Amino acid sequence: SVRMLGLLLVRLLMFTNGALYLLSFTTNQTYLDSKFRACVQFYLCAAVVNFAQVHGFPKFTKEYLQKTVMDPAVQRIFGGVLLLLGSNFMALVALLLPEAAALFSSVVHLLRSVGLSSVALRIIASLERTLLDGHGNPYYKVAQYAAYAEVATGILLILTMLTPRRNLILMVLYWQFLQLRFVLEKATGNTSGVLHLGFAYVDQRITFYLSKGPGVLMTSYGFLKSMLARQVALPEPGAKPKMCVVS
Repeated sequence: SVRMLGLLLVRLLMFTNGALYLLSFTTNQTYLDSKFRACVQFYLCAAVVNFAQVHGFPKFTKEYLQKTVMDPAVQRIFGGVLLLLGSNFMALVALLLPEAAALFSSVVHLLRSVGLSSVALRIIASLERTLLDGHGNPYYKVAQYAAYAEVATGILLILTMLTPRRNLILMVLYWQFLQLRFVLEKATGNTSGVLHLGFAYVDQRITFYLSKGPGVLMTSYGFLKSMLARQVALPEPGAKPKMCVVS
């Protein structure tokens, strides 16, 4: 359809600019920032079109709001908006991984619709269990890979505070974004959600390496974990919540 072709074109433009940013050997930061911003802008265009296809015209009802807020694809739109504040290599990887799976899935379905099923099957075979499943749909683990990259982005933003490329506003807002998504998973009882698993994986890696160092490092890390756990703790029944949660 025309809509599918339009969405495919926007995604191709998104990946073109993303590749120019991720794979460029230039040190011209102005050029890199322009490609990063263009990639994010095309991503947002594709995300809005996909939102309309999945959820339809916005409705101002509680049920519609809950449905859209709990959609990971909708949540990533807010993350994409934040990336307009500054470029970050890992953040772009986190954004593009699900889009890559969606792009190839669209290509597969388009090829099938025009009678090129043999070509579609070859694409599925080459990308099966990485970006696509055996039916040509996005592979379920792609969302988990993206969550790993999102958590890594949060850590990198903290580390870049020690460099001239620091971006305090982006760092604070991105962690608020991760915190909100974590709370949404927790509020719905989804403690095996992608962000929970992402933070658990990173925690295991950090604990492993810090355990080989001075004890003060583990103590400091334990204090940081306790503080973060309090930030995402759900209120007791009847207590006033510290932030907005979805019931």
